[in-house]
Amino acid sequence: GRDYLMKFMPATTEAFEKVYGDCSSEGGKPGMKDFTVVFDIDAAGNFTHIAVREQEQDDYTRCYAKGIGSIKAPPPPESFAEKGFPVVIHESHQIR
Repeated sequence: GRDYLMKFMPATTEAFEKVYGDCSSEGGKPGMKDFTVVFDIDAAGNFTHIAVREQEQDDYTRCYAKGIGSIKAPPPPESFAEKGFPVVIHESHQIR
């Protein structure tokens, strides 16, 4: 999995930053936003089963979860093709 993540991060960083900017500029309470997002990456590199803990949901995190659904990642290793490659990311964003 580590080798895959080393491909995943550089291939998706720009797309994640775009979602951050788009959601941040839509409004929301300025300040630090800490939350955890979980998702799977399917065999084609699509993000599926995207979720943010209910306690952490607000306009910004819902926008972020929806936005990352359009990100395309490199296909994960074949051993993850059937169930997807699970990802958990703790995010900390400065909302403008």
